[in-house]
Amino acid sequence: MHKMKIRWDQSLFALLAGFFFLFLFSSSVLASPEELSAVNQQIQNSGARWQAAETSISQLPSDQRRMRLGFTKGSFSVPAGAAASSSTSATGGPTKTPPATLDYNVPASGNTYGYVTPIRDQGNCGSCWAFGTTAALESQYLMSTNGAGWSNLTPTVLYDGLYNGGLSEQILLSCSNAGNCEVGGDPDQASQFIQSTGLPLASCFLYTATDNTCSNASCPFWQSQTYSITGWVYVSPQTAPTAAALESYLTTYGPLVTTMNVYTDFFYYVGGIYSYLGPVKLSNGKQNVFEGGHVIEIIGYNHASQYFIVKNSWGTGWGTSDANGGSVTTPGFFLIAYSQLAQMTRAQTGDNYGGPEFGWYSIAYTGYSPDPCTYSLSSSSASATYSGGNASVSVTSPSGCSWTAASNASWISILSGKKGKGNGTVTYSVTANNANTSRQGTLTIAGKTFTVTQAAESCSNASISPQSASPTYNGGNATVTVTSPSGCPWTAVSNVSWISITSGASGSGNGTVKYSVSANTLGTSRVGTLTIAGQTLTVTQAAAPCTYSLSASSASPTYTGGSATVNVTSLSGCSWTAVSNASWISVVSGASGSGNGTVTYSVSANNAGTSRQGTLTIAGKTFTVTQAAEPCTYSLSATSASPTYTGGSATVNVTSISGCSWTAVSNASWISVVSGRSGTGSGTVTYSVAANNADTSRIGTLTIAGQTFTVTQGAAPCTYSLSATSASPAYTGGSATVNVTSPSGCPWTAVSNNTSFISVVSGASGTGNGTVTYSVSANNAGTSRQGTLTIAGKTFTVTQAGVPPCSYTLSSKSASPSYIGGNASVNVTSPTGCSWTAASNVIWISIVSGASGTGNGTVKYSVSTNTSIASRTGTLTIGGQTFTVTQGGRIIF
Repeated sequence: MHKMKIRWDQSLFALLAGFFFLFLFSSSVLASPEELSAVNQQIQNSGARWQAAETSISQLPSDQRRMRLGFTKGSFSVPAGAAASSSTSATGGPTKTPPATLDYNVPASGNTYGYVTPIRDQGNCGSCWAFGTTAALESQYLMSTNGAGWSNLTPTVLYDGLYNGGLSEQILLSCSNAGNCEVGGDPDQASQFIQSTGLPLASCFLYTATDNTCSNASCPFWQSQTYSITGWVYVSPQTAPTAAALESYLTTYGPLVTTMNVYTDFFYYVGGIYSYLGPVKLSNGKQNVFEGGHVIEIIGYNHASQYFIVKNSWGTGWGTSDANGGSVTTPGFFLIAYSQLAQMTRAQTGDNYGGPEFGWYSIAYTGYSPDPCTYSLSSSSASATYSGGNASVSVTSPSGCSWTAASNASWISILSGKKGKGNGTVTYSVTANNANTSRQGTLTIAGKTFTVTQAAESCSNASISPQSASPTYNGGNATVTVTSPSGCPWTAVSNVSWISITSGASGSGNGTVKYSVSANTLGTSRVGTLTIAGQTLTVTQAAAPCTYSLSASSASPTYTGGSATVNVTSLSGCSWTAVSNASWISVVSGASGSGNGTVTYSVSANNAGTSRQGTLTIAGKTFTVTQAAEPCTYSLSATSASPTYTGGSATVNVTSISGCSWTAVSNASWISVVSGRSGTGSGTVTYSVAANNADTSRIGTLTIAGQTFTVTQGAAPCTYSLSATSASPAYTGGSATVNVTSPSGCPWTAVSNNTSFISVVSGASGTGNGTVTYSVSANNAGTSRQGTLTIAGKTFTVTQAGVPPCSYTLSSKSASPSYIGGNASVNVTSPTGCSWTAASNVIWISIVSGASGTGNGTVKYSVSTNTSIASRTGTLTIGGQTFTVTQGGRIIF
């Protein structure tokens, strides 16, 4: 192939390279909302036809944005002998007339896929040159196979969630010497490598977005399994290409590798037809500047709307999925206006800020080298019997060559080997042929056609599906499928009255019989048959569900009990039972039955004073019987009692039926209920009667179970007792009392039998309890005396002491005053009336007071000062007793 290059001014290259390296290695600056706002404002002001928004690229720091730009050119001179654009190709240049629109992503007539592989993401690596040229090679391969080559380019793994099938960009990045991640690369050198060496599948060297070494490829012999081109050509080697030239080359050769200048506003592209907004101010003094060169793939155009359709390599977080009616369905593509095409005059003047210069450097691949993968099958056809079955065919292919197997007939399915690499086996299954004619179908295996011819089936092999049915008791419609060789006649008839044929009573070949089953009103299942195409369809219809109802759900008999009935309503054949859940209810008849029936039950008399409830379970239903209580009646074992005046305890029996409650209360304070204050049914009340201390009888009542019980207690007899039977007053006499105890109303008197010294002061007469006060005069005799009182017929004896003999005692027998002397006293104790005197026996003691007295008294005496140093002793005679005084001598200092 003869290769030609554009002539570019060296000063222009220097300026372009300078800008590229300046921006590529500048400090990282994040985008700002003001930048996007300025872009949108300029779109509005200029009337541009595209939309801007934040994208996965615009949100990157500025240095990472520029890492997505990787177009460099080692030389901008055009090789000698370069021809004009109309005859640049060794093949004679474009030969096809361009249509009005062209989109290689749209499947051609008769094909399932287009000729453009899905969007990929070059990541943080300046490898756009590798992605643009690889995409063009993939398109050439798909065009050469008319789309069938898609099976070899299926995805292997994902890179950042994107398609990573197809051919290996990493081989170009690591093995071609055409460029690297940091500096970028030359699509010219990449195209030479693709022609001379070719690229293997991506699975041989998955893309890593790094400058990986070539030796790390996972396929050691990848050079023997490559895809390549036969040649390539510049679209316009000496001048900037026109829109017409690009349309012509796209139409004749397929998608093109091309370049463009990228400006800041392009990072925000999300849709519409892109056009450069000019060097406007964006934010913080920054302008819409040139960011770097970029390599992409042109995949189509729209002449009327004046735009090209372009595939980018920035992933699906940038770009558009709206190609104005094209087949683009995921973001990552963009449309660019014809007006953005490169102008050679700008390049000649070195004005790199004039616009995107789109298509300035465009390459067309002029042909694809034959597919290295060849395929052969162990046979090209097979014959199957009418009953079908499984079979297999072997595929022979070089190692690593992918292939697929697909059935083109509904009655042939692939069981295993739907896809493979190298040699392999495809196992397929053929369903039974129910027609009376043979049939033919094909498999496409590794691009080869494999033909299956299946024999016809005979008319005797008719079958039905299903062969049995189990409808519900409600009945309804159902369908039977008849499988019979084509042209074989058959009929369908019902053998029972409750199944009818609604359609398909006769037919031929395959067909359908519809039948209707009437509702089953019985409580038992039933079986019927249909004869269809000589086959028997058995229909087993379920019994109607047994439902039961009772004529009543409860009854309320009187306490006397008796017999009653309950009617049961149910479907014929539905069995039921009746059982009692209470001992006092019994089932007389109808303990079991089926369909409609009657249950007779008996209730025994309720002898309790409370109602009771019991149930019958009839046909699974609860029938409740609530029987009234027997009326409560009460009787006492006696209606009265006559206790003696002494009182005591007694009992009364209560007779009543079980459950009848009653109480017992006393209506008199002297009668108390000891036990049996309340009860139910029969019981006993114990009561206590206090002693009657009155001489008259008394009547009180108890109310027991609503009945009056009368207690009449007799009067107490008159008895008398005294609180004491005697007293011993002192000789001095005085007053005293005696208590009389006697029943209420019993009279008594009190009289003195010795009035000379005993007299009744009060209580000379009384009734019941009382007190007698008496007085005893003083006994002046030296001997005691005795007298009596007669109180309530009882003798009360008074023994009074005589005057006692005189005796005297002193509070002390001596004293020891100091030499100073002074006053002191001594107490005299003596019976009343006993007289005494006090006298000093020495001159230095004198009686101050109490020189005489009677009974008890006090003697005060005075001791004069002892002027001698010697102590002295003197005495007093008091009441005949000696009181000694010992006074100390004077102390001399």
